[in-house]
Amino acid sequence: MRNKILAIIVFLVIVLGVGVVLYQKYGKSAQPPATGQEEAAPVQVQDQADKSTTQKPAATPTSNGAKSSTAAKVPAQGTFSAGEGEAPGPDIVVEEADHDGSKFAPAITNIKAGDYVFFKNKSSVNFWPVSDPVSAYPELNAQKNIAPGGEFKFQFNKSGAWKFTDKLNPSAMGTVIVK
Repeated sequence: MRNKILAIIVFLVIVLGVGVVLYQKYGKSAQPPATGQEEAAPVQVQDQADKSTTQKPAATPTSNGAKSSTAAKVPAQGTFSAGEGEAPGPDIVVEEADHDGSKFAPAITNIKAGDYVFFKNKSSVNFWPVSDPVSAYPELNAQKNIAPGGEFKFQFNKSGAWKFTDKLNPSAMGTVIVK
């Protein structure tokens, strides 16, 4: 009986050792296979509990000083404002509007119709991104508080200059110009 237990322990140590060696050699750069499955979540809200990775396009300054991104694939999972489904395609641009508790940065973002803005909470308090006034673009509404570290992803499909604010702190404002 004792020899049997000892043999099992030796076997497990060998398997574990081989696993560590293989991980060190191949595991760090290996990517899990894409399943094409999206997480189920309420429409228009990206909760901070979703820890999926998003490859953000490189930002480049524009002529008016605002940041603009080059088009890139965004292999994100989750729910976007347009509903559940595939992440944005390669011709879709993703911009960030970072909230620090008192303001959004950048204050003005230029995009084209169909692009996304990720409203990221980089503060220590909740925020609630919403159109200003709400009636101007009613779909632009997180419909709940976004906790610190969380984000709300919104796809702008209407051309125009769309003002937004933090419903919990209306002095924090910004504008998305959609061409």
